[in-house]
Formats: sequence, C-alpha cells, structure tokens
Amino acid sequence: MKLIFSLLFICVALTGCISHPQIESKLIDESTLWNEEVSNETKVEPLMVDNTDCLAYPLDLTGNACNVLAWQSYMATLLFLSELERQQQLSFLTNDEIDTLKKALLLTHTNEVLAVRKDNINKLEQMVSNYPFPLDQLLLTHLVFHKNILDQSEQLSLTIQSLNNVKTELTETKVELQKAQKKIDAITNIEQQLNSEGNLSDDTKK
Repeated sequence: MKLIFSLLFICVALTGCISHPQIESKLIDESTLWNEEVSNETKVEPLMVDNTDCLAYPLDLTGNACNVLAWQSYMATLLFLSELERQQQLSFLTNDEIDTLKKALLLTHTNEVLAVRKDNINKLEQMVSNYPFPLDQLLLTHLVFHKNILDQSEQLSLTIQSLNNVKTELTETKVELQKAQKKIDAITNIEQQLNSEGNLSDDTKK
C-alpha cells in the first residue's frame, strides 16, 4: 500500500514540474535547439544557377556553374553550324587553351571528315582530365556522344567500302563475261562458215 502511495506521489511531482511554465519553456527550447542543430547538419543546399546571371558569362576553364552552362550552350550551337560557319569560327581561333578546346570541339562535328573527327576526339580525351569538375563531366558527355557517332560512321564507311568492292568485282566479272561471250560468238560464226563451205563443196561434187 505504501508503495502505491509512493509511486502516486512521484507521478504527481513529475507532472507538476513539467507543467511549470519555466521548466516547460526550457524543455521546449532545448528540444527546438536540438532539432535545429540536426537539421543544419543534414541539410544539403542544392546547386542553383540563375540563367539571367550567366547570360554574358565568358568561356573559361573553371568549374564555375555559369561557365559550365556557357560551354553547354556553345556546344549546342556547334551542332547547327554549316561548313562555312565552322570554317569562319576556326579562322578566328588562336593557340591559347580556351581556343584549343573550341577548335577540338568544332572539329568533332559530325560533318567533318572521319579522320579529322577521330584525331580531335583523341585530343579531347587527353585534354578532359586537365579540367575541373563539373566541366570535365560535360566534356566527357560530349566525347562519349561523338565517339559513338564516330564508331557508327566508321562501321558504315566499312560497309559502304565493302559494297563498293563487291560492285567493282561484279562489274569486272560482267566485262569478262562479255569478252567471253564475244569469243564464243566469234567461234560460232567460224563454225557456221566452215559448215557452209562444207555444204557448198558437197553440192559441187554432186
């Protein structure tokens, strides 16, 4: 019985402490502070880029978000350049690092000659590792895209070359057959002439 009264007394005392304004406020403040600390530790700020801040951003070789966006826009415009426009842009380039990268990107265009594209894709592969993240990742995406197209183009070129070889062989065979046919026709004409002469000789004897 005494044990029951003791427990009830303890419960009442605890209830009184918790309901006390100062103690309750302290408990809430400590709880809120702890939640804020945990929230601050686990909160990850996303990388936000305001396009309006990047409109006039010059191309460089840093990992700046605006710079990566500017290179992405530059590479997108390259896809729609004509042969003349690409040559004009190439003529304005110098030998500095930025223009060297531009030149490699321009010469990986799908309308360039296979050998030129392959050479500049190899150059890009060597250059990418020198650039910071995430610029290197953007260039790797460009590189993988154009390497796949190059592989397909090379395979198509080999197929066309193989078909052309077959066509050449067929043409040569046709010429040989025509020559053989002429020889057969000539032999046939000779045989017909000999037969005609033999028939005339037999008629004369009669």
